[in-house]
Parts: sequence; structure tokens; C-alpha cells
Amino acid sequence: MLKDRYSLVLYTTAVCNLNCRYCFIDKNPALKQIDDYLDKSFLADPEYYFEFAKKMFLKDKLSEVQFWGGEPFLGMHRAYPTIKKLIEYYPNLSNFLVSTNFVSSCFFDEFYGLMKVLGEYPERNFEFSLQLSLDGPTNINDLYKSLRL
Repeated sequence: MLKDRYSLVLYTTAVCNLNCRYCFIDKNPALKQIDDYLDKSFLADPEYYFEFAKKMFLKDKLSEVQFWGGEPFLGMHRAYPTIKKLIEYYPNLSNFLVSTNFVSSCFFDEFYGLMKVLGEYPERNFEFSLQLSLDGPTNINDLYKSLRL
């Protein structure tokens, strides 16, 4: 029910920069097409995801936004305007979570960009959870994880 919803999931991208054999996301060419659509949709109508959230969450209920993808930081910049609108509209929004593989040349730019957005609201007390995919020693990781070419 609408009154029970509190956590919004935003997919900032559909692609990943890794190709882990144990990942449950099927890495196929369609994901690039979906990612292209996400890119265009965030740019074409910056209000779309915000307006959708307003239909799905009561103003006093939304308290958490989670970012997923593929690798969310490959497209985090797409969501910055939406995040601002969500913070300004939802007074109880205080928790943010993102899961990342931490293996991207753009990671720090995208991460600091997100922190800059959150820093624009010093009066708010945000909790930010960063889930890192750190899988183990090289002899285990190399068997299962490989960089995409």
C-alpha cells in the first residue's frame, strides 16, 4: 500500500564495468540499450522520476533512496537533479544507500558529485551507506571477476 512505502530505488545505469561470473545480472547487449534509454530519460525530462516518486510515495513517508544499476556510479550524475528535488520535497528523506564495485575511473568524481549534492542541505542530517563489493583475495577474485573489455 502507498502508506507503507518508504524506500525508493533509482537505477542510474543498466551497465557494469565488470563481468563477474557470480553476478545474477545477465550482461547482454540489451543492457546497453536500456542504459541509453536511462541516459536520455534523465536528460529529456528531469522531472520524470521526481513526478513518478510523488505518485508512489506519501510526502511524509519517503525516508530512503537506494541507487542500483549495473554499477550505479557509472551514471550517478544523471540523478543529481532528481535527488535535489526529492530532498526538497520529502522532509523525512534522510537515508541513502548505494552498492558499488569501487572499480571505475569515474568513481571518485561521481561519488564526490553525490556528496556535493547532499552537502547543499547542511540543515538535514543524512545517513549515507556505501556498500562495497570487496570479494576476497586475488586467487579467489581473479577466478570470478574480470574487467569488461
